[in-house]
Amino acid sequence: MKPTEILRKEHEDIKIMLNIFERLVFKLEASEGASLEHVELALNYLELYVGKCHFGKEEELFFPALEKIGIPKDGGPLGAMIQDHDSCRSNMKEMRMWFEKYKAGDHTVANNIVKPGHKYVITLKTHFDTEANILFPMADKGLPAGKQDELVIKFGQYEITKIGAGTHETLHQSLAQLKSIYLV
Repeated sequence: MKPTEILRKEHEDIKIMLNIFERLVFKLEASEGASLEHVELALNYLELYVGKCHFGKEEELFFPALEKIGIPKDGGPLGAMIQDHDSCRSNMKEMRMWFEKYKAGDHTVANNIVKPGHKYVITLKTHFDTEANILFPMADKGLPAGKQDELVIKFGQYEITKIGAGTHETLHQSLAQLKSIYLV
């Protein structure tokens, strides 16, 4: 298995959650009373699985390996990917702030969750396309097999040390639960 295969699989799971999250945001926007529990599960998934685990693997392990084979960070594709990560983190912080107010009973702030929610989804979908079509082929071609094997091992270790043993499985259970409700 290659590190890009792991990241592609993560993209597929994240895209499913993005589709679910879009439906939840639409319900908030239309004042249809989205389930607070479901919004919370989606936000937790996006914060932990995407923001901490997936982005972390890329920023701390994958991107530095690509820099070592000559893919530039400053002014290059890696810098653009990190800017996308930062944008998503900023949007997530804003969504979380407004959601906490919404959850506390101030439903007038529902639309304040929607705008950064849409930005988050659009940024990630474009980001994934760029990685899949530009960055991953460069990695597959340029990273030696031994380095790819090392990254795969480090990805597994990263999940345990950064988000905790069992957290990955819990997040996937949340994804499966929401998928069965919103993407039937």
